[in-house]
Amino acid sequence: IWQLYSGELNGELTLIAAQSIPIVDDSDGRVLGRIVGGFVLNDSISLLGELSRALDAESLALVSRNQIIAAVGDIRQAVDLTQLESDLADRSHALVGDRLYIRSPLSADVAGVPVYVVTGRPGETIENIQSTYKDLFAPFLLYVIAGSLFAAYALHRVTSPALHRLVSYAY
Repeated sequence: IWQLYSGELNGELTLIAAQSIPIVDDSDGRVLGRIVGGFVLNDSISLLGELSRALDAESLALVSRNQIIAAVGDIRQAVDLTQLESDLADRSHALVGDRLYIRSPLSADVAGVPVYVVTGRPGETIENIQSTYKDLFAPFLLYVIAGSLFAAYALHRVTSPALHRLVSYAY
């Protein structure tokens, strides 16, 4: 089981994922030792990139203790983290401008401090409006043209007899 450890290292909040696997003697089942391995999540841009692709997010950040541990995309520049944390305090999503931010709990470190994944993506509302305009523009244009032709025909039918009488009176 992977365990998360967080703490200050060289004045910077560091998040480490570690795992320990026992080495067991096959003959009597005694544990001879452990192999411990792990990696620093602050440096794992490839892991964050794969995670953002899997979640279909343009930007992604690992957040612990109200600090961004690691991020890909423009999430550090696009949003004020303290404002975003207050927006996400009582719900798991917030719309900031035209971008949707979603906070998902990842795990807690061994001290019980929660670690979150915050993803950012364009708001679906804007995309849906743009898609609707693209899909409905041609039918709307056809209806407007058909309505205009019908109105012109009706106007011609109403005004034609009176105009014909006026022209014959003039001669």
